[in-house]
Amino acid sequence: MTKQLLFLVRHGQTELNVADKLQGWIDSPLTAEGMKSARQLSHMLRKVDFAAAYASDLERQQVTARLILQKHPETILHVNTGLREMYFGALEGQPMRRVFIEIVRRYGLRTARNLYAGDGNIMAMTNSFAALDSTDQAEDYRTLQQRMTTTMQHICDQNEDGNILIVSSGLSLSNYLYGLDRSVINGHLLDNTSVSLVDVEDGVPTVLAVNLTSTRDLTNILKETNTITD
Repeated sequence: MTKQLLFLVRHGQTELNVADKLQGWIDSPLTAEGMKSARQLSHMLRKVDFAAAYASDLERQQVTARLILQKHPETILHVNTGLREMYFGALEGQPMRRVFIEIVRRYGLRTARNLYAGDGNIMAMTNSFAALDSTDQAEDYRTLQQRMTTTMQHICDQNEDGNILIVSSGLSLSNYLYGLDRSVINGHLLDNTSVSLVDVEDGVPTVLAVNLTSTRDLTNILKETNTITD
């Protein structure tokens, strides 16, 4: 029986996060706060034995992963482009305020507020972004869900038992988790440098925790799963 524990981490805060702009496949450097929180997470995960680590080719994911692995110098960081953020097409780099106004024009204020105030769901949010893309190239929920599921399966197939660090982005990880268990993700995206845990036994994934940001909460569940002993 193969048993793996996936540590799904959203990258650290970036300059475009602070500017409240959509990133997607364009890149933005981590802020000082983003690098600080990644180093703090490295300390929080210092007792975890990682069998492997993965991130996409995007700089914000790469830098976050390398900062976390400072406490794990023997763990190899692998590049997998399937871990990129959702592709937003013509919306990439656009201010969220402008996108929100377009959502209001198309769907009405009540629906727009529900989508982006946490009362909606990740599927509807993702599809609303895709619907606004004038190039018709943005990924919708089904496309993004398929990409992330295939990527995670590939990563698991490449490894035996053990803990695997996977650094990706907010909407991509939220879509993946939502596909596994719709009750664990609402309209709010995962926080920067948050940890979500997925247990995989013989290829079957089960969500254990989502959006962990505090040392206490993360330590408690790692002890419960016998990932660390003290």
